[in-house]
Amino acid sequence: MNTKCLLASLTVLAALTCAPVVRAAPPIRAMILDGESGGPYHAWQQTTPYLKRMLEETGLFQVNVVTAPPAGGDFSNFKPTWDKYQVIVLNYDAPDERWPSDLKASFEQYVKGGGGLVVVHAADNAFPKWPEFNLMIGVGGWRGRDEKSGPYWYFKDGKLVSDPSPGPAGQHGARLPFQVENRVTDHPITDGLPKVWMHAADELYAGLRGPGENMTVLSTAYSDPANHGTGHDVPILMVVAYGKGRVFHTIMGHDLAALSCAGFISTYQRGAEWAATGKVTQKVSADFPSADKTSTRAVYVPPPGWSSPGARAAAPALDPTIYWHVSNVVWVVSDIDRVVDYWQKLGIRDIRRDGVVTFPNLTYHGQPDPATARRIVGRVSGLEIEWIQPVGGGKFWSDGLGERGDGIRAIGYHVRTPQEYDEQIKYFDSKGVGVMSEGDWQGHRGRGRFAFLDTAGQGGGTSLELIDDPDAEPAPPEDSPNEYPLTKITHFAWVVRDVKEVDSYYAGLGFKPFSNIDHNISLDRTYRGQPGTYEMWLGWDRSGDAPFEWVQQITGPDIYLEYSGKHGEGFHHLGVNVTDMDEAIKLMTARGAPPSQTAAWNTPRGKGRAAYVDTEPYGGVTLELIYDPR
Repeated sequence: MNTKCLLASLTVLAALTCAPVVRAAPPIRAMILDGESGGPYHAWQQTTPYLKRMLEETGLFQVNVVTAPPAGGDFSNFKPTWDKYQVIVLNYDAPDERWPSDLKASFEQYVKGGGGLVVVHAADNAFPKWPEFNLMIGVGGWRGRDEKSGPYWYFKDGKLVSDPSPGPAGQHGARLPFQVENRVTDHPITDGLPKVWMHAADELYAGLRGPGENMTVLSTAYSDPANHGTGHDVPILMVVAYGKGRVFHTIMGHDLAALSCAGFISTYQRGAEWAATGKVTQKVSADFPSADKTSTRAVYVPPPGWSSPGARAAAPALDPTIYWHVSNVVWVVSDIDRVVDYWQKLGIRDIRRDGVVTFPNLTYHGQPDPATARRIVGRVSGLEIEWIQPVGGGKFWSDGLGERGDGIRAIGYHVRTPQEYDEQIKYFDSKGVGVMSEGDWQGHRGRGRFAFLDTAGQGGGTSLELIDDPDAEPAPPEDSPNEYPLTKITHFAWVVRDVKEVDSYYAGLGFKPFSNIDHNISLDRTYRGQPGTYEMWLGWDRSGDAPFEWVQQITGPDIYLEYSGKHGEGFHHLGVNVTDMDEAIKLMTARGAPPSQTAAWNTPRGKGRAAYVDTEPYGGVTLELIYDPR
């Protein structure tokens, strides 16, 4: 070998020999404990492999599964070496008498001495009369728990409260998707996660009771009475300090379908790492759910033919999370160019002109009703406006246009899956509400469907629309060409004959009753440039992300009586917020929409103001400008 080459080789070898060795961090040693549940509906035999795989796929954990003896089995030799593990995942539910006292004592010593613990779903049903276990988990349910087990815990007015009211612990409704709100956003488990996100269909445990000592509730969800809930924002994710041990408690994870949620997977993985080490090194997954859309991972989606173990055919139920956000309005007009050109001049610039569209599979009351229509689609933030001018067929559109003139005929809601679409149709049918008109189209990712429900007769003149869109975007684009103040719709309003009857109708369908019905006599009233004397009943529905207002006139004259005389009951106005009312009125007047009516009200931070600009001649819908100093 050449001397220079030899010296160079030796130099490289020496450098490599002297270089510091970088070793991977040792894996986190984890045990998943299973072996028993309260019934076949909690199938640990199915869920444990998923829970194991989820930890292992992070590259952080070395996981062993330990299966306890079954009910009636011999526990005399069941003595897990807890201290071999940094974290124990409980996928286990057993009654108090199952474990002998020495086994319980060793488990207490492990957690109190600094061992990590993860409590998954029905594991919080276990051991109702074991005091130390209930201190570990914070809250639990079922197996005879009641007020002696501790108070109920839930959020009220933004704060965690305890409620000592008597009653049993634990309840849930049908397995539906629900929205999770992170109450603590700077904890390592929730740091970087969206403030609000959608969990896939699961049992939403509510009415849990327990000591709640050293417990921090990270996340809550609303337990809706329409789905056998408590009406409270109840704990979903919790952490508990027990001695030196860290406990992460998730009520999610009933079955394989629930485990497939990217939100469950991420919070479970992060919670396990935190319980073991006190920190979280994992990045937030790119597929984490958004505020209005669930997200599942294909590798965890249950196999074809799977059904939730022990499941009984559940009665169809209203899913209130679908109706939290109005995603679409169907606006039927006789002269689409005149109407859309006008609203474009007012500030809606995000517009797509589709020309003449065919609906070959449209039906009306179950009978074929193929149609053609001119369609223009606008978008204002998260709301899609679908202007329709019937050309041929389409009785839902054309009959309403002939009877009531231009106007918004339906408010639409996107479902998340085809199954949800079918389930909601079945639910409304069980309540006596059929489908007036239904159609479909071929999207880029599959077949889309829409259905107009027969709610207009008793529901204020407007139909509810369900939309199954395979191409739906998870969130609207951030940038928009729309001009202020038409950048976001913040308010929807109707004129009705009897606001209490409308309230009763929707409550009978399972929606929340109106939050209040007020006799309204506004301040500073004007109508068509003259002092106003109008009064009205106002019903308010604030269960969604934008309030609904239902107006029943008492005295006039005003624009509401004008509307009802021309159109009957129906959708009256869209509202937008403004920062300076006087400037906004000048701006809209210059664009061709002068004020037709104004009003004001007092707030703790000053006077609120409303101005209705005279847009009704262009499409049968009024625009309201709202200044609210609150």
